Amino acid sequence: MTGIAILITSYFDIPITLLLVVINLPFIFMGYKKIGKTFAVQALLAVLLLAAAMHFIEFPVFTNDKVLIAVFGGFFTGLGIGFVIKAGVL
Repeated sequence: MTGIAILITSYFDIPITLLLVVINLPFIFMGYKKIGKTFAVQALLAVLLLAAAMHFIEFPVFTNDKVLIAVFGGFFTGLGIGFVIKAGVL
């Protein structure tokens, strides 16, 4: 959903922090219905923290090459998920 939010932001100039929350809300609601309240609260907290981090922290641009951006984005997303699973959060 983050990638979709980035694409929408680049075409329509809507703040990405708002899009991150709005686009993820239906999935958080479905998670609440199917998995439970704890999952929904943790997912909402994660989305809100991501939105806050993207709003307040300025990330430098290392490259404009879209392939490298996709490769490193996928790598770091997978790394983050791996850390979360290893820590026992999921």
